[in-house]
Amino acid sequence: PEDATAAAEAVSVAVRAARRGLLRLGLCNGEWAERLRLELEPADFGPGVERRVFESLQAAGNEGHWRDHVTSSEDDSYGSELEFEGPPPGEPDQLFH
Repeated sequence: PEDATAAAEAVSVAVRAARRGLLRLGLCNGEWAERLRLELEPADFGPGVERRVFESLQAAGNEGHWRDHVTSSEDDSYGSELEFEGPPPGEPDQLFH
């Protein structure tokens, strides 16, 4: 049971890191934002702020003004934090697999 719990927590941490990395890509570059819109959907981000930021990216479309589509200061703050961090290290394509 402890091993299963530890494994589930490790997967959860990895999934959150991947979601965060995908959002960072989309917020820093229009081409990556387009790929996110084409290949992912809100359910891929689960409930919460990550999903809402993704929905803002979707709603912005090619214009890229995601902040015009946020609905709360929490969403704006989280998106701004990710945008400021810039793209994640490593090979971005790996985040899509």
